[in-house]
Amino acid sequence: MKVLSLKDWQEMELPLIDLREKVSKPLYVKNRVVVHLPFSSLVSGERSCELPPRSTEFAILVDENNEQNYFESFFLATISKATQQSRKAWNVVAVVLADEEFCNQARDMSRKPENQVVGIFSSPRLWQPDPMLPTILWPELKRLLLKKTQQENEFEIWDLGCGAGRDVCYLAEQMESLDDDSLKNVSIVGIDNHKGSARRCEPLWKNRNVSQRAKAFNLNLNKLDAVQQHIGSHVLCLYAVRFFNRKLTSYVANECDNLLSGTIFAMSHFCKPFQGAPWEFSHPKESRVLERQELATLFGDKWEIFHDDLVSDGDHGRKLIQFLAKKK
Repeated sequence: MKVLSLKDWQEMELPLIDLREKVSKPLYVKNRVVVHLPFSSLVSGERSCELPPRSTEFAILVDENNEQNYFESFFLATISKATQQSRKAWNVVAVVLADEEFCNQARDMSRKPENQVVGIFSSPRLWQPDPMLPTILWPELKRLLLKKTQQENEFEIWDLGCGAGRDVCYLAEQMESLDDDSLKNVSIVGIDNHKGSARRCEPLWKNRNVSQRAKAFNLNLNKLDAVQQHIGSHVLCLYAVRFFNRKLTSYVANECDNLLSGTIFAMSHFCKPFQGAPWEFSHPKESRVLERQELATLFGDKWEIFHDDLVSDGDHGRKLIQFLAKKK
């Protein structure tokens, strides 16, 4: 990896991940993305979900007395220690050393304007939510929230199969940015089969200052009777990103009568490009891929469909459906 000065890095316009364990003051560089992620928190997995996509180029900032090989073994590894499966290495293209020259340059760059407004979020995001959320789900959800939250009831938004909790975090941040006291009675619940879901998600939510809004709930989504015990009129929205269970989806579409009119269902998932098309990819398995008209057929009677669009996943040319419907 190429070693750069801080000024050289600034000219390259790369995101910079500060891997130092302790910093007295977070590095600030105007119009540049700098995020402090202590290296130990990445190795432990606590904050690894905050890293950018593996295809994104970025630089790392390390103490000058650290061995470069120490970091390369983590970022450049192509075999997962957990699964022993091959994977793409992180796209680290440069290293910035926190030496004396760095300290002098950082001192000049880190002077923030006195009138700068500091938001509630501790740092920029290196990751992005699923594209469906900012373009399709959030605009519709925002309109629904501003109608419903005038009531005293407690409401929930469900992320089905939430994984690392990034999409939950994004929606929680969007809600907090509205600065509306009437939204205090709305929680975003990340639901996952994995027993370690809370341990995986909660550090992200804590570091992004949305712990009061985001909740983790361990529930086996493959057991319909378990879902039936918890779903009800308090659920304003259900969405799923790259998670699909036919039985559960069919139940929500046609049998769950205690969801209120206006309830949102949204999904971003792998889908065949046309009805009956072959599936030529090894992941996911064809049995877990949507037929082109499957969601439209399921939700056609009791829901009004607002979005039923196909996009490319950008990695392998697989098609994804972006689907949103509201209960009639």
